[in-house]
Amino acid sequence: AKTGGHTTTPLFTLDEPVIDMAVDKLGQLWVMTGSELLQVDAESGAILRRLKGPGGDPLTHALAIHPETGDIYVSSGNGVEIFNPAEANPARAWKHFSNQRVGDLAFGPGNRLWAVRWTGRDIDSADLQPTTDIISFPMSGRTLGRPELEYRLAGIIDSITFGAAGSPLAGLLIASSNL
Repeated sequence: AKTGGHTTTPLFTLDEPVIDMAVDKLGQLWVMTGSELLQVDAESGAILRRLKGPGGDPLTHALAIHPETGDIYVSSGNGVEIFNPAEANPARAWKHFSNQRVGDLAFGPGNRLWAVRWTGRDIDSADLQPTTDIISFPMSGRTLGRPELEYRLAGIIDSITFGAAGSPLAGLLIASSNL
């Protein structure tokens, strides 16, 4: 439901799974499917754009929209890519950001990009005491796109976000797990 709560009738359904989604500052809905980035009409569910990654590479499952530039940071098998939705030339719309593979993305205070380090090749849930790395990426300078370890947390973290500005949770990192 648009206002929250429970509903048995979806607003719309897609022909792809919805792994992650976000609304940009223009009110446009962006969806990650596990292979593509979709721009979707939030009212009708119509797919407005269907995008593969740079060079036609598949995208994976996480996205975060830069709060100021509107650039869309997405996870791929090659790390993190940046899509500029305002770029008219499709050949120049994509830019590589980082080689680090990630499981989730979120912009935090100061518009720094944060992520859950990808551990898909490991079976962490089988470990007796699994841990998850929360990393962040410098957004400029010589270390642009190079991951920096921020926290190593006990357990399997699959999702992160930051408390909304102006709310009691403003600036707080919120991490969740799904056992």
